[in-house]
Amino acid sequence: MKIQDYNKCNECKGTGELSVMESVYPGTPDSHIMAPIGSEKCLDCNGTGIEPNEQIILERIFDNLSEEDEKKLQEYLVNEVREIGGRGINKDNCEDMFENWLSSLDLEEVVNILTENG
Repeated sequence: MKIQDYNKCNECKGTGELSVMESVYPGTPDSHIMAPIGSEKCLDCNGTGIEPNEQIILERIFDNLSEEDEKKLQEYLVNEVREIGGRGINKDNCEDMFENWLSSLDLEEVVNILTENG
């Protein structure tokens, strides 16, 4: 999945609008039958179609990491960060520190790492 796909608002699916529904047969036993009568701006994303909560976007990315992306993040941790709290990072202990390190990143950092060189 592309990074842009994680940014889509869940409520409106990235359109910025929601259908306004109305009962086709109001006041009857079939009043549960609904039909769209128009649309309105999505209140969750304020009509942008973009998820406003960066933490939600990060969770989506982390929950759906491909093996390639996870490897890219781990390589970045070993080769660029190199140390956390005075403890050196190498390929052998990288997995021990990986989750905590991921939780310290903001969205911009994650996107930069994952989109760097491909």
